[in-house]
Amino acid sequence: MKQIKNVLKTASFTLLATLISCTSSAQNPTISTKHSDSEIANLIQNYKNSRNRDVRVDGVLSQNFRQHFPNARDVEWETNDEIFEVEFEIQNRDFQAYYDKDGNLLLFIQDIGTRELPSNVRNVASERYPRYRIDDVDRIVKGTQTFFKIEMELRDHDVTIYIANDGTVLDRRPIY
Repeated sequence: MKQIKNVLKTASFTLLATLISCTSSAQNPTISTKHSDSEIANLIQNYKNSRNRDVRVDGVLSQNFRQHFPNARDVEWETNDEIFEVEFEIQNRDFQAYYDKDGNLLLFIQDIGTRELPSNVRNVASERYPRYRIDDVDRIVKGTQTFFKIEMELRDHDVTIYIANDGTVLDRRPIY
């Protein structure tokens, strides 16, 4: 009986370690330092204002993407030849990532659950809008910054607030 418990403990630990490593690699890819935060903002803004087209990628871009997000599925790419946007899912979660033409990861956006929101960020949002309920949360990692887009609702009223990882409320929507 003791042997069976040890085997179950070992199997549970191995499964947990595997899940954590898969989740960690999916959630924390290395962001390129080639571009400054303001350069990234300009590149993304230009991308969003341009005509984009669906594309299939290969080479360094494809290789880097597979390294950053090894468990991605339902992958869809668009480009304006300067920036590549990829939308995909990992474990039924929506992601977006932006790469430059050299295959450098500029930023990624991950749909997260309310429970995954850092407590300091959740507290700031609740203090700002005390009667509102958190409806949807995105974690955005851009250059050296991590911030959260939090959509909140109260009956017919919706608000969106952007809060940095350190709890600072951003006074305007960050460009991403």
